[in-house]
Amino acid sequence: MNYKKFCMLALAFMLTFAMAAPGFAQSEKKMAAGAGFGLTYPMGDMGDVVDWALPLVGSFQYAFLPNVTGEFDAYYWLYSPEKEEYGLKYTTTLYQFGIGARYWIEKAFEGIYLGAGIARTNVEIEIKGWGSGDEDYTTLVLKGGYSVKIDPIILDLGIRYDAVDMSDWGDQPITLYAMALLPF
Repeated sequence: MNYKKFCMLALAFMLTFAMAAPGFAQSEKKMAAGAGFGLTYPMGDMGDVVDWALPLVGSFQYAFLPNVTGEFDAYYWLYSPEKEEYGLKYTTTLYQFGIGARYWIEKAFEGIYLGAGIARTNVEIEIKGWGSGDEDYTTLVLKGGYSVKIDPIILDLGIRYDAVDMSDWGDQPITLYAMALLPF
């Protein structure tokens, strides 16, 4: 199974799990699954060939401690249409899945949080007339945000920074996202 199919299956599994979760509800909710979308602003070299991106997000979280959750997430970025730069036309696709943790200031799934994780990323770039190529790499992910409970879901609003190349921190993509999490 190739990387693209795996990421799409993982995202579909998380969305299905989120819809089935009410049947598994417990009195003390230590897990949450959800989906959402965002807006990514690519910077640096990627910003030269891509104007913006709309990521689709899937997430599963488990509260290990009252203020700490572990997280598995998957992203699929829908990049801006083909862009011409230096006389070449580029088309970009990006898939990612990762694991991480969040520290919640108040308690899990409520209020302000800070998080970090590691993600495996695949970028496919097609250059018209030159062919295409893809690259896999590991990404350090930093995030922060605010969650508010709107019964029966949790609205999660955040900002995410992907440190793709550790030697070039200022040129990495920033993503604003919104997710609806269903606790169970």
